[in-house]
Amino acid sequence: MSIQVKFDNESVVRKAIDDVHNDSSDITWCCVTHLNDDPNVLTLQSTGKGGVEEMLSALSVTKVQYCLYRSTLKVDLSETVKFTFIYNLGDKVSFFKKGRFGIVKGDAIHYFEPYHIDFEISNPNELNNEIIDKKLKESAGVAIVEKNEFNENIDALPEVRTSVSALNTPVSAAPNIPVSSTSAPTTPSVGNLSSQPGSVNNSVSNLTGKYNSPSTERKQMKKQSSYNALTRPTMSKTDEVKFDQSILDGIGKVRNDNDPTTWVIGTYKDDDISKPVVLMASGTGDCNEMKEHFTPEKICYALIRVIDVYENINTVKFVFIYWLGSKVSVMKKAKISVHKGKVNEIFSNFHVDFMISSLNEISNEIVNRKVSQCSGSRSMVTRK
Repeated sequence: MSIQVKFDNESVVRKAIDDVHNDSSDITWCCVTHLNDDPNVLTLQSTGKGGVEEMLSALSVTKVQYCLYRSTLKVDLSETVKFTFIYNLGDKVSFFKKGRFGIVKGDAIHYFEPYHIDFEISNPNELNNEIIDKKLKESAGVAIVEKNEFNENIDALPEVRTSVSALNTPVSAAPNIPVSSTSAPTTPSVGNLSSQPGSVNNSVSNLTGKYNSPSTERKQMKKQSSYNALTRPTMSKTDEVKFDQSILDGIGKVRNDNDPTTWVIGTYKDDDISKPVVLMASGTGDCNEMKEHFTPEKICYALIRVIDVYENINTVKFVFIYWLGSKVSVMKKAKISVHKGKVNEIFSNFHVDFMISSLNEISNEIVNRKVSQCSGSRSMVTRK
């Protein structure tokens, strides 16, 4: 089977993609799919002039689709044009078909370049305008880190801020707090909030209950809790993933510019997802060297350090790769979904990421291209 794609009508498909890339065109998105479920033939499904909701309405859980979407992002006082690529691998597409379509994905996505960010989804409900906008801001370097957003929310709440200060105030000086003559009230220790993210959540939740924050403040905290719930899946103690010191040390070496280690791969000990993630392999070479360790039956988490050249200046970039082998059971795939939040936390920060299950989806060229797109060092001129 060929790993390349062709078009039933190449001029039509290319024009639709070029229209989206053209700022003066009123076409803001296009959707391409496989003709008659043929993995090697692409056809234009639809185009539109609307926003995210209109584009998402063209997606189906029974199809494999490629979408390109043009939007604007406000940075400071100016608006910049941004492109988003969406790969929809419908969750009702059979396992057999997913494997066949996955083989050509690497070739198909080239036709949609350039783009600033990308998503791989299996259901249109996984995306909305807020999610796309957030990722665009992160890519452009204007997003606020979640921890800082949380601290700013605290600063915006005057009563909560006063209460946090009161924790470090002598009991006798704290206003409006009944004090027993025999014992001082027990309060959580806040210390350095920025270095104790777990303590922030616990302390603030205690404060909002203890000091009866106004309803507007409770709404702010509820909103932040919803945000955390989206980014960090809830898990029980039995589901929580753990990391062996070997993989933590390996990640540290990759992040050290003075260490020759350029990549590291972690996997579950004995391929048992109830056991910790341990160091599986590491090396001093490139992505092509690293991917030799990806096998169909493995679940791997990898971090690689690469160099991006911009205006003759070398900059270090980090790439996270989530390898989900094609022979991993459906049950195991479902069980590890709750690990994603903790895994991202351990391997953060990184500039770009990949979620792949085929070796054709990763290479030096593919990694370097995505890094340069996100950093802005790649030429964004529309192809002719």
